Amino acid sequence: MYYNQKVVVIIPAKMGSSRLPNKNLQLFGENTLTKCAFDYAKMSVFVDEIIISTDADSLTIFGDLSGAQQHKRKDKHLGEAPLIDVIKDVADCMRLASKNTIVVCLQPDHVGREMSLDESLKFLSSKGDVILKSKELDGSPSGAYYMAKLEDFLNPKAPIFYVADKAFNIHYLDDLDQARKSLL
Repeated sequence: MYYNQKVVVIIPAKMGSSRLPNKNLQLFGENTLTKCAFDYAKMSVFVDEIIISTDADSLTIFGDLSGAQQHKRKDKHLGEAPLIDVIKDVADCMRLASKNTIVVCLQPDHVGREMSLDESLKFLSSKGDVILKSKELDGSPSGAYYMAKLEDFLNPKAPIFYVADKAFNIHYLDDLDQARKSLL
């Protein structure tokens, strides 16, 4: 809980990837990228629930994700589906309350986030009713941070506030290799 608001982390971990096969199963150190995102979420003192949204038959394929719930990803949310559509589907299927719920979407293909999840929640809180998204240092969009109150995610007019982050954005094997060399 964060100031009487439930904190739910959604980790979108589809099995397919057009640029890097089995991307969310790729190893970063001894863990899959999905397990790395899970471990990042588990470091927070505020997280109440972690949901893995995947088309995999079982969460065990990603490693030990003890305590996580599985959301079975629909075919229409595979491929290059917008994250907001995945968030809405998870919220609906898992019956998340739109009031007093903060949703944090952690993409597994971003490693080396600069801010802890707790720091980013505090930052979100300081900005009010906004959607907090991250961007690369060059200004291009990044998936390192994507969070808001669920009611703000559901509001198409909610303002968006961007924060720059140096997390590695992994699209290709070269990106993964560079992240491994820099961070491991």
